[in-house]
Amino acid sequence: MSARAEEKDDFASVRAELNQLRSDVQTLGETIAKASDGLKGAVRKKAERLAGDLEGTAEEAYEQLAEEGRRYANVVEQKMSEHPIGTMVVALAVGVVLGRLLDRSD
Repeated sequence: MSARAEEKDDFASVRAELNQLRSDVQTLGETIAKASDGLKGAVRKKAERLAGDLEGTAEEAYEQLAEEGRRYANVVEQKMSEHPIGTMVVALAVGVVLGRLLDRSD
């Protein structure tokens, strides 16, 4: 075989390997893209689940605080109705103190 024929064979071999390398790189890129899409989906699902959990926790906290507020308001209303004169005296005292504090324009 001549040197020229050997060069052609080597060149053809390199070309074939280069084409195979291109194909492998393309396949690798597609595989990475699919894995990335799967990872994005998993992360999105996890974030949505955490957001739902957080929303549920916030709603529970709101309900607990609202219930505490209602109980406190009921207790205050009950005490006010049990002691109406004392309630008026306290309201008058608070009004006088606030009036004095707000009247100070010095």
